[in-house]
Order: sequence, then C-alpha cells, then structure tokens
Amino acid sequence: MTVLLSLLLVPAVAAIGGDLDIPSNVANRSMAVKGTLLCGQRGMKGATVRLFRVYQKNAAD
Repeated sequence: MTVLLSLLLVPAVAAIGGDLDIPSNVANRSMAVKGTLLCGQRGMKGATVRLFRVYQKNAAD
C-alpha cells in the first residue's frame, strides 16, 4: 500500500513545480568577489555578503 501511495504522490508533487512562472534562463549560479565592505569609514573584517537574484516580471533595469 505504501509503494502504491508513493507512486501516486511523486508525480503529483512534481507537477506542482511546473506551474511556476520563471523563465528557464534564470539559473542558480555562484560567484566570488573580493573587496572591502565598509561600515561607515571603516572596513569590516570577516564579513560575508550573500546576494539573491529574484525574478521579477516587470523589473525596470
């Protein structure tokens, strides 16, 4: 019974992701950047900055 339920549930869950309105050319990528993060006039040691790209349909670049 568990196997039957999982066989029915997996395609249903996978189909939910198909409804997202995100173009295929937006991908997850990572890059490294070196520099100095300023906090006022002083550099901040050991800072980590994470940038997230969010798809917006009507973004004005």
